[in-house]
Amino acid sequence: MNTIPMEAAYIPPRLKAAMLVAILIFFIGILYLLKHRKLQLRYTLLWLACGFFLGILVLFPNVISFLGHLIGIQTTMNALYILLLAFLFILGISLTSIISIQKSEIQKLDENVALLERRVRILEDQKEETDTPSADRSKLQE
Repeated sequence: MNTIPMEAAYIPPRLKAAMLVAILIFFIGILYLLKHRKLQLRYTLLWLACGFFLGILVLFPNVISFLGHLIGIQTTMNALYILLLAFLFILGISLTSIISIQKSEIQKLDENVALLERRVRILEDQKEETDTPSADRSKLQE
């Protein structure tokens, strides 16, 4: 097997610092959303894992080269694109499963609301039936 060695991944120090600051801001934003209950814990863990993975790639850019070499990709950029596509695919599947679960929960709640509305209508009708004769009696007594 004749393989071409992948070039060593290099990120200039200023770019690496900017990317680390961006990841730190990302973490702060995610934790802020969690604190103010705008994001649930299970979704927060998903986004924190994404940020952690990005941080690893920024701190150790040769990981991309290594992973690419393992699966037979010749250049680091191609490996990066494949990893990003895989990441987006996994993220899309996880968000789709979350949406599916929430849709079924909403459907169950909708059915429960319909049943409760029916019970309320029945009780209101029964109350009107019992209130009507007594109202007629009071008119007759006058």
